[in-house]
Amino acid sequence: MRTINFIKKLFRGNRFRSISIPPFVLAIIAFIVTIFLFNKYTYENLNPTTIYYDEDMNSSFPIVYQIKNGSKINEMRGFTSDKYNIVSNDTITLLEKDRKLNLLVKNNGNTFNSLNYEVRDRTSNLLLERSKLEIPSSNYNRTLDETNVSFTIQNLIRPNTAYLLTIKMNVTGREIYYFTNIINRTRTNIDDAISMATDFTEKTFNVASASELVKYFETSMNRDMREMYSVTLQQSFEQMTFANTGMRRISEYYYDIYQAQEYSYNIAIHYLTESTKTTHRDLFVNRDEYVLRWDDMRWYYMKFNRHTEEILNLENKPYDETKNRFYLGITDPTNLEKIESENKRFFAFCKKNEIYVYDDEKKTMTSVFSYRISDAKSFANVPKNYGVKLMSVSDEGEVVYILYGYNSSGRNEGNMGIGIFRYNSVQNISVENIFLPIYTTFQSLKYDISRLCVFKNNQFIFKSYNKVYSINVDTSEMLTLADNFDENKFAASTNSRYFAFNNDTEEVSKHINIYNIDDGRITTIDAKDDDYIEVVTFMNDDLFY
Repeated sequence: MRTINFIKKLFRGNRFRSISIPPFVLAIIAFIVTIFLFNKYTYENLNPTTIYYDEDMNSSFPIVYQIKNGSKINEMRGFTSDKYNIVSNDTITLLEKDRKLNLLVKNNGNTFNSLNYEVRDRTSNLLLERSKLEIPSSNYNRTLDETNVSFTIQNLIRPNTAYLLTIKMNVTGREIYYFTNIINRTRTNIDDAISMATDFTEKTFNVASASELVKYFETSMNRDMREMYSVTLQQSFEQMTFANTGMRRISEYYYDIYQAQEYSYNIAIHYLTESTKTTHRDLFVNRDEYVLRWDDMRWYYMKFNRHTEEILNLENKPYDETKNRFYLGITDPTNLEKIESENKRFFAFCKKNEIYVYDDEKKTMTSVFSYRISDAKSFANVPKNYGVKLMSVSDEGEVVYILYGYNSSGRNEGNMGIGIFRYNSVQNISVENIFLPIYTTFQSLKYDISRLCVFKNNQFIFKSYNKVYSINVDTSEMLTLADNFDENKFAASTNSRYFAFNNDTEEVSKHINIYNIDDGRITTIDAKDDDYIEVVTFMNDDLFY
């Protein structure tokens, strides 16, 4: 943790069949089963006294990349269970024409002499191939802590069809799993597509070279010509070339391929940059998103969107005493949130995936949570599929927050889920109260959290798929508040006081249940005899249906 003094405040301002068992008996049974499964599923990950956050949060599991023409593609993080194979849906890995797959393993200090891999049909889960691959010692580069691995998928797969590839390694006595979708395209221009995207990004660092990109611009007066956190082809040439920041790249390019049809490709490039026009060091995390299309004649840039987030460095940032402001640098305002304690002494704010707390009495700002990105090496270690969210801040400066998505360090490394943390301002540490592993993708988890995620009266309430759970953070007791509702018939109020849902067994809905999060009461709205009723949305506390 780092604490520095400063002068002014940061801000002003599935359905059940009907059966004859009495409802209260069903409720008791459901509660017992839920508690049993929850404890069986989660208790091993529960450690209410572990200091989770420190200055070194590096991954200990190897990281795997596909290598194409020297480029690192589709980063694969290790998981502790093969049940996480759903994460393979995030990216598409194209085999070479001879069905060969070239991988680079960043060992992170681990050694292994072999790996196992298997290919399964995504629809039927039918096993098509399972092999063990011995790794020659010549493939291991001790200087760079990397291992090169190549193998050829047998001809059991159909062309142009996605299959699940699972790679398994034994690392320090634990089985670690890696997942991706693989496709053997009979015709593909993926190498050219990667080259086109890279060439575009490279040219944006040089004004003279970037002049060749002007022909792709579709400037629109509806776009902000000053913002730098999100830049598209509809904005200005100055924005496209990083304005007057003298930006230069200081990391490798890391690629993700989300779609690779015969003529259309969705590609993202991740990289770290720094400004050369400031007296102190300013670092920026960038993600360039492309949609490229080929029509046998030429390439088209259908979409370009660069997202830039400046890394906050409290030791270097100036404070404007005259304006009572602290400058956050280039950041997406939609990623900012703030919570204030009732006594107004403390407030916490979240900037992208970083959390800080301000003490108005001591005039100090403290970094509560942040992955330390200070150079290209640390940038490569930080996972891309995670997020943080503020829950509360007390009158004593205790901050409750969640870290969700892929867990890349600590005792829960290799799991996807939600970690609930408390920051103690006196001891200046964060303690993990509970970790909830969830077998899902990061995008699904992020979507569910955006719909309902509340911390009230020591209860953490959140939505996961078509269920809503409540967990006592101190006792780990878990209740199911709603289940088996239709995803399209659910809504929560923006102030987190209510959520409403339909869960009728019939095809049409005759009832809406409204749950009051403050007091736990449920109100039911019934449709008239010949009508049906469905949840639409909330506006503040008002339900539209």
